[in-house]
Amino acid sequence: MWRCSAESSWEWIVGFVKSIGICSAVEVELWGIYECLKYAWELGITRLRMESDCGRAIRTLQNRRIRHSISLVHHIWDFLNIQWEVHLLVINRESNMVMDALANLAWTLPFGFHDFVHPPTFVSRLVMADLPG
Repeated sequence: MWRCSAESSWEWIVGFVKSIGICSAVEVELWGIYECLKYAWELGITRLRMESDCGRAIRTLQNRRIRHSISLVHHIWDFLNIQWEVHLLVINRESNMVMDALANLAWTLPFGFHDFVHPPTFVSRLVMADLPG
């Protein structure tokens, strides 16, 4: 997660991964979106720009007319219904290198949620390339 200061400069707030085992790419992305929304809400963030390189996940969340059997989608919708400003954006994969690197790290960690107050060393060089803007 990044925060934009009043001076329009970006700073790292926290990074995280959740090791969930084997599932589809869309499910992985939905879990990431859910955890990010939950974490942002707990941090008191009231405006959030959510970026994903998985267009299918974003379209699933934006189209509420379709019924979903995935309960996780409904939990995400519950977060999106809270009184805060959330923008869901599809970005290209090349603009999402930090999250891809963290996702690969998840395979090496025990099941569960892991957060990083500071960027892990191996992604530090990717941070500057991934800054929103």
